[in-house]
Amino acid sequence: MRGNKYLPVLNNRGFTLVELMVTIVLLGMVLTMAGSFVNFSFNMERKSEAEYDFQSSMRQASRVINNELRNASVTFTMTDDFFSGEKKPKWDYLGVEDSKEIVQYKWNADNDNHDRIVLVPSSQAISYNLTFSQVYPNSKLIRFSLEGINSDDDGNKLTIDSELSAMNSVAVDEGGSLDNPAVAVAYRSDTTPKPQEITTQQDVTMLIALVLDDSGSMDSDMWGKDWGDWGFRSDQVRKNIMKNEAKKLIDKFAALGNIKVAIIPFATSANNAGDFIDCTVDNKESIKTQIQALDAYGGTNTGDGLRRAYYRIEDYNSEHSGDEIVSYIILLTDGNPTYYSSSNRDYYTAKTNDGYVGNDYIKGSGQETTTNVNNSVAYVNTIGQSLIVGRSLDIRTFVIGFTAVSGGVTRAEYIAQVACTSTIHENRKGTYYAAGSDIELENVFNEITTTILQETWHIYGPY
Repeated sequence: MRGNKYLPVLNNRGFTLVELMVTIVLLGMVLTMAGSFVNFSFNMERKSEAEYDFQSSMRQASRVINNELRNASVTFTMTDDFFSGEKKPKWDYLGVEDSKEIVQYKWNADNDNHDRIVLVPSSQAISYNLTFSQVYPNSKLIRFSLEGINSDDDGNKLTIDSELSAMNSVAVDEGGSLDNPAVAVAYRSDTTPKPQEITTQQDVTMLIALVLDDSGSMDSDMWGKDWGDWGFRSDQVRKNIMKNEAKKLIDKFAALGNIKVAIIPFATSANNAGDFIDCTVDNKESIKTQIQALDAYGGTNTGDGLRRAYYRIEDYNSEHSGDEIVSYIILLTDGNPTYYSSSNRDYYTAKTNDGYVGNDYIKGSGQETTTNVNNSVAYVNTIGQSLIVGRSLDIRTFVIGFTAVSGGVTRAEYIAQVACTSTIHENRKGTYYAAGSDIELENVFNEITTTILQETWHIYGPY
């Protein structure tokens, strides 16, 4: 029987192979694009999270550095060779290790050891640079630069630069240089310790010869006017200002501990040189009494003051050869040298040995003529080069030009930087200061005290 010609004919043909392949390709492209988008979104999120973590860690490290140094009682910047070495008890340390981690070594008094605290953890892609420096020499302003470099992000850098004041530190020591920068800090967290109280090392004695001008011009006011001159300022007499500020200086020394002071007054000669006295709370009044007794007279034999100061220092060192001693001379003068000392009555041969000098052995006219001043300065130079920097002792010299008269002390800087500075021994150098008022003299004495304290802390320091 034949079928009905009017019934529809069903098409049973499926997808061809070509159609199937095209469909698969199109579907693959859609899935690939969707996957790439999802992967891109995931990577961006992960990168953003990593960048956020990176920045957060850097900021956290910066905050810790700021907080620790602001509250530190003593601060040292140091190079990597010291930071990577042995850590000293009672000191805290902070720096970068292997360019990968920013770490802090916190002293733990309970177990007498350092706790290692990771401030910024290691990341395979990120390296760190950290440098410290003083903003100004002998200041408490510290600059640090913290730099993070992300190698996974085309070397992207994040740098945090900051300046802070170590306002609670009794001393700030600069341990780096341009060639070898400081990459870490060591600091103390306890309350203002004294150097000799925080170490098992042998105590260090600081000898300070206070060489004070007692010549007649010290009875003038700061502008060189004498009693009876028009405009004379009786409240600004040089010797009175010097006495007041020098006695304040003795109070500062007594508070530091382990300081011995000798008062060496000089005028036409320095025959009344004092001995070293323990500058303690109990003894400081006797030192102040010596200062108060100074009475301006005669000329200016600066070389004789330095000569007597040197031998006082040498004698003490010889009598205490087993002690660790650091020696200083603080010289204050209001004018150019006008006298010099001879070892021969008839002609000039510089007196370089110790002891009293008689009137017949005092040379010079006392006048500030070119020839006389040159001869007197030559004697200062002889004492400085042959004794103060020429012998075996390391002596640091501070020279203060004390006058408000422009050009009144023209040779003091030479005395500091030439006569009392060695070209061979780094520890034998002179520093010059100008002080034209009581406030300036107080500031100079404070700066010198800070320098001495910093050098003392360096001896007892974290190295």
